[in-house]
Amino acid sequence: MNEQLYYSVLQNLQLHYQRKLDRYILYKKSRWLVSFLLMALFFARIINVEGFYVVAYILGMYQLQIAIDYLTPLGLPRIGEEEEDDEFNNDFIELPISDKNDSRPLLRTSSEFKVWQNNIISILIGMICTLIPILDVPVFLPFIILYFFMVVIQTFKKYIQHMRKYKYSILDFYKK
Repeated sequence: MNEQLYYSVLQNLQLHYQRKLDRYILYKKSRWLVSFLLMALFFARIINVEGFYVVAYILGMYQLQIAIDYLTPLGLPRIGEEEEDDEFNNDFIELPISDKNDSRPLLRTSSEFKVWQNNIISILIGMICTLIPILDVPVFLPFIILYFFMVVIQTFKKYIQHMRKYKYSILDFYKK
């Protein structure tokens, strides 16, 4: 009976959470404004305590991954997951070659709302992590900033190679 009560309470909490989320779907600009304000508060906290740079780095890497997943078309392998020389074992869909008659947009891997939801959750987790003193790992700030930008540049190079390999563009998502 306790197990049934547990699942009933869990299901009610999930339903309540989903109802709350559904109320915010229509307010795109407001949602993203709240997201940017939370990110600004997070960085203000990082600057104020002069620490938790590793937490900020990990949050930045996760935000980068969310953005790349959002910009990758549905049905293609994630960047770095495709095999280099295995052209005969490709189970992924072929993207349409753009013709003058073809005006269908590409589908995204994840929706804008899911991206926003993951963004908010990750920022909140990052803020909670800044309250835990053991996560304040000492690191030389210029080194981690330099390393962050090196990883971002390498990731964008891989993304551009991925776009060329599968013949799509970011602009293909906005076709009418």
